Amino acid sequence: MGSDGLQAAASALAGDPASDEILTLPPLDELAPGIPISGTTGQPRRGKVMAVGMGFLYASAIGAVMSLATAWWDTIHVATWPHSIRLYALANVPPGSWQSVLLVIAMALIGAAMVTVPAIAGFNAWNGHRWSRIVGIVAVPISGLAWFMNPIAWVGVPLAAIGAAILWTRPVTRYYGHWEQFRAGEPRRPVEYTQVVYGPLSHFP
Repeated sequence: MGSDGLQAAASALAGDPASDEILTLPPLDELAPGIPISGTTGQPRRGKVMAVGMGFLYASAIGAVMSLATAWWDTIHVATWPHSIRLYALANVPPGSWQSVLLVIAMALIGAAMVTVPAIAGFNAWNGHRWSRIVGIVAVPISGLAWFMNPIAWVGVPLAAIGAAILWTRPVTRYYGHWEQFRAGEPRRPVEYTQVVYGPLSHFP
C-alpha cells in the first residue's frame, strides 16, 4: 500500500475535521423542567414583579434613612432639638440631660428598625426566600413608627405596604417555587462514618 493509501486509511479512522460535525450539547436554559435559569448568574431568573416589590421595600428603607439623617442633624443643634422628632416633643425634656440621651438612643433604635426590616424583606425576596413575605408584613407596622419621627418618615409607610402586597402576588409565588426547586437540587453533605477499619480484613489475613 502506497503512502496515499496509508493517508486515506488514517483519515478514514480519525475522521476528517473539515467535514465531520462536532456534536455538542445545547445550552442549558433550564436546570429542571419549569425553572428558568439565568445564563449570567446560574440561578432562577429574577421576575419583574418581584423586582418591583423589592424596589418599593428598598425605597421604604431609603426614606427611613433620610428621615433618620434629618433627625440626627436637627438633634445636634440645641435650637432645633425640642422639635427634631415627635418623640422629643412628647417627652419635653431639656437637651443635654440624661433623659435626652435615652431619647436619642430610642430614636436611633426606631430609625434602625425602619431601615433594616424592609431592606431584609426586599433582599430575601430577591433571593427567593418565601418567608420574606412575613418580614414584608412586619415591615408595614415597623414603618408606622414614623409617628415618633419627623414627617419625612411617613413616606416609608405606603411604600412598605405596596412592596409587602406585591410579594403575595401570583408571579412572585411562582418565583418562590422556582427557588425551592432550585435549592432542592443542591448536593447533600456526605455521610460521616465514625467506625472505619483500616488494614487487611479479618478474612484476608
